Amino acid sequence: MSNTNKIRNKFDRLTGQAKQFAGETLGDRRMAGAGRRKQLKADLKDVGEKLKDAIGSGRTRRTRRPRIDTKR
Repeated sequence: MSNTNKIRNKFDRLTGQAKQFAGETLGDRRMAGAGRRKQLKADLKDVGEKLKDAIGSGRTRRTRRPRIDTKR
């Protein structure tokens, strides 16, 4: 995962938590819901980045299979 995406996702999660807390404190359900959505969005992006990393690292470790001659 690139560091900028990782930092951006963490920042989005923290801002979502702050927005949720502010909404709950002020009694604003819409703001609290927006904060929860922002947290969920950041979490999903983080999972997507980790998945891309896992797929990308799997490609680099793969070795070529030996060629099997079927003609005898």
